[in-house]
Amino acid sequence: MNFLRASWRRYVAWLVLVCLFSAGCVLLSRWQLDRRTEVVSVIDTISNNYNQEPKPLRELLPSLLKPLPANKKWLPVSVTGHYLPEMTTLVRNRSLGGNPGFEVLVPFLSEDNQVVIINRGWVATGSVEDSPDFVPTPNQARLTLVGRLMPTEPALNRSAPVGQIPSIDLPALATMNSARTFINAYLLLDSESTKQPQVKHLPEPKFGEGNHLSYAIQWIIFGVLAFLTLIWAVRKEKHFYRLANDPNYVVKPKRKSETDKDADAEDALISGPELS
Repeated sequence: MNFLRASWRRYVAWLVLVCLFSAGCVLLSRWQLDRRTEVVSVIDTISNNYNQEPKPLRELLPSLLKPLPANKKWLPVSVTGHYLPEMTTLVRNRSLGGNPGFEVLVPFLSEDNQVVIINRGWVATGSVEDSPDFVPTPNQARLTLVGRLMPTEPALNRSAPVGQIPSIDLPALATMNSARTFINAYLLLDSESTKQPQVKHLPEPKFGEGNHLSYAIQWIIFGVLAFLTLIWAVRKEKHFYRLANDPNYVVKPKRKSETDKDADAEDALISGPELS
């Protein structure tokens, strides 16, 4: 009791700090779990949409008048018409496999007299840093293509050479091309019914859940360890207090492990009397 009276204020302060630390660990753990939930939702959307049968673009027009819903991203759609190759635009600073390059955007005029932007794929940076050596340009033959719905990208406050753009900012592209475009979605090209000059197709996205779950578990472990550390510290201090103030306190001998016992036996044999 004397031990507790001497130190209870300090232990209360320690307990408060440990509780605050553990509460922070719980919040960080929940934050990691929420991030994992978001990632899993994205993965599920891609998995559910990627291998579906293409739907005609005209069936989805009402939903494309608003920002593209998250559950329609990567959904394959088909559209018939022809390219407008004279309006080809390059998206700057796009890497593929660690190599710098550009993505090629070409407007497509549908049979419904609507214009949609098609991302045909990637070309490498050429001998001149600000442009590729060659951009494969499609012709104006009538064809049916399949592409995957993708949302517009944020506008970047950067300049770009003529014929290039810093991001796939669809309203900016509509202004550049003076054409009616679906400003809330573009199509990432998957296939074309008529053979066209090819650029390198962008690969299927690969996503992993990351380490969010393991980080969440680690934060919980840190919170539990904080309480265990507090208990260990209190017991240690109680031990030292009794050593200093209780003359009748006897320290219990440390229990030896089997390894220690074997070492003692060997020492005894070595130091024992020699046989004559």
